[in-house]
Amino acid sequence: MMTTKTARWLDLLAYLLQHRFAVTREQVFAQVRGYDGGGESARRKFERDKDELKKLGVEIESVAIANHAGNEPATGYRLAVAGIYLPYFELSEGPPRGAPYRWVARMTLTAGHLLVLDRATRLLAQQGDHPLASAAKAARRKLEFDLPLGADDVERVLGLPIPEEGRRALVIWQGALADRVTLRFRYYSMERDQDEELTVEPYGLFFQWSRWYGVGRVRGREGINVCRIDRIRAAGRLEPVEPVHLPDGFDVRAWAGRAPWELGEGPEVPVRVRFEFPESNSVRSRRLGRPVGEPADSGALLFEFSVRDRAAFLRWVLTFGDRARVIAPESVATALGALRRDVAALYDDGGG
Repeated sequence: MMTTKTARWLDLLAYLLQHRFAVTREQVFAQVRGYDGGGESARRKFERDKDELKKLGVEIESVAIANHAGNEPATGYRLAVAGIYLPYFELSEGPPRGAPYRWVARMTLTAGHLLVLDRATRLLAQQGDHPLASAAKAARRKLEFDLPLGADDVERVLGLPIPEEGRRALVIWQGALADRVTLRFRYYSMERDQDEELTVEPYGLFFQWSRWYGVGRVRGREGINVCRIDRIRAAGRLEPVEPVHLPDGFDVRAWAGRAPWELGEGPEVPVRVRFEFPESNSVRSRRLGRPVGEPADSGALLFEFSVRDRAAFLRWVLTFGDRARVIAPESVATALGALRRDVAALYDDGGG
């Protein structure tokens, strides 16, 4: 159960966090519960609270307020930034960024430093009974927030659950690659929202974003196509067996670096999305999309994406909530709004 003192501390910190500039005791006493009425009693309580919070590592510093008029002395109070905010990490080799956190210290790391920190914190975090395991997990969360760490590495290693038929399809695709033979299977197309019977000449296989993808030529379609393995059903080799010949210069690695929405079956559509800070930082660090122009003073940044699988792209943008806004084309912005309403409806308890 929360004590009266703890509640007062939280209210005080919440109030101070809302103000980048110093506030007077009069303002604190008027806005924070627990100091009601002011007076000598409230002053003593405020001083005790400051001392006790400082012992916990949260310092409320006193600063002079210039040209202040009122009954209080020209003294204001604010949270000491160094005691509240961790430094803002950035890569020395990274692209130039704006300065949305002007009052927060910055720490520049090289790619080598980041690699060492990644390995060390990951190993410690995996030691559940180690006294530093929880601290390592907290450090990773901070690093992942500012820098391209963790999520990409995890996605290279950890796969999402795959149905039994998908696991069987993975084995069959691997065997067909080794033997250079054609496959036939039933495939669920997100673009068409239906199952299709496909005959495919498999060219390669890769793993990213926690899923397996097969690259090949679908008979009856132009160019090279990508299939998500977990959407394959009833896979088997085409009978009679037909050999597969790889196109000249084919390299599956050219496909492995793409985002899921770049691997769809539809035509390539440029989509522009504005991300607020710090979400813009995360998107840029993970090298998703192409930054358009320079960051705004707030740190917000416009990105352009090449989208083939609109459903996959919208599901990804949805995870950013109102921190991401589709600027163009209007049809994609409308589709995102409809998806948001559909998801909200799923969680509507009918209570109004």
